[in-house]
Amino acid sequence: MTVKMAETIDLPEGLNLQWPDPSTVIHVRVPMAIARTLQRQGNRKLSDLVTLRMWLIEHLGVAYRGYLELDPVTLEPSAKIAVTVGQSSLLVPPIPVPMMMGRTEKLEVELGGQVVPVTYVHGTLDKSKQEHLVHGSKARYYYQCSQPTQGIDIRLGKRVIATAQLGEVWHREDGSPLCRHNSYNDFVGELILPELPRGVLATLNNKTGIDRNDPDWDVVFEALADFPPQKNAAALSEDELKKKWMKILKAANPEDDVTSEISVWPTGTRVDVVDKGENGKYDIYELKTRKAEPKDLYQLRMYWDGLVLEGIQPTRGILLTNGYSDRLQEMVRILNTLPAPNFPDGRPSAPYNFSLATHKEKQLL
Repeated sequence: MTVKMAETIDLPEGLNLQWPDPSTVIHVRVPMAIARTLQRQGNRKLSDLVTLRMWLIEHLGVAYRGYLELDPVTLEPSAKIAVTVGQSSLLVPPIPVPMMMGRTEKLEVELGGQVVPVTYVHGTLDKSKQEHLVHGSKARYYYQCSQPTQGIDIRLGKRVIATAQLGEVWHREDGSPLCRHNSYNDFVGELILPELPRGVLATLNNKTGIDRNDPDWDVVFEALADFPPQKNAAALSEDELKKKWMKILKAANPEDDVTSEISVWPTGTRVDVVDKGENGKYDIYELKTRKAEPKDLYQLRMYWDGLVLEGIQPTRGILLTNGYSDRLQEMVRILNTLPAPNFPDGRPSAPYNFSLATHKEKQLL
């Protein structure tokens, strides 16, 4: 690299920057073979710079999200990054871990003769956020609900120095690294460490990875041993969501019978939550941690039909979810116009009464 000091920076021809009068410009020309390393291995070899730019924006948005996030006091980011193709320039947004049902652990570890605060946030991959993570488009490299991307990010100060850390952090009882497995695909998290003096928590190649030869990392990871990654995190989170919703219902109406023990059909399919109360109240709920899908409404309809065929009249069927589209709302409207089954004795049952609600609306967040 050649470094030049100049009164006025002579920008390379065709280089379109977002800001006037930059103080430092680093200009590197690379062959297309190097640019293609932005892609995940196995993808077809691209030569379209506009598409490759989105891969680069994703990498930069993850690695430098601490700099790109708005400061809570100044409401300004610590840095701005733009990626330009021709005359088209896009700012890099901060890309957070797409997480739901997150838990925060506040820890302290002794490093370099001082007590250092550590924040560990862990939860379940939010697939609806993942679909719109990079300028409204889905993430292509990180957080893919796959073995290569499962695990946590490690952030040192404002820089993410490692992603998808699993066996690097946690070990089995025999001391061997925790093996990647599909049961961990929904597990995500972030370990946040403050800026530390040089030499404490050493990194590789100027913060592009952790140096496992540094014993300080063992101290940090030992603190995380009490919080092993959850297997099948999405399923467990739905169970927690049901329990929380049942507590909310019971607190609002203590006299109601709120249960998750009602089964329908010969298969014994269990309704997520049933709220039985006075005046024939028999509300049924289907709960999902993710954004609603059409099949979730049909699951709710299956509960309703199964109850009617046993002589029980539901009063409301509510799909409680992380979010839903306008098209799904239209689907609810159409479902409510369809004929409901008759009771076993041939009497007509009440019309369907399905609706949608979000976690936020019901104070489940």
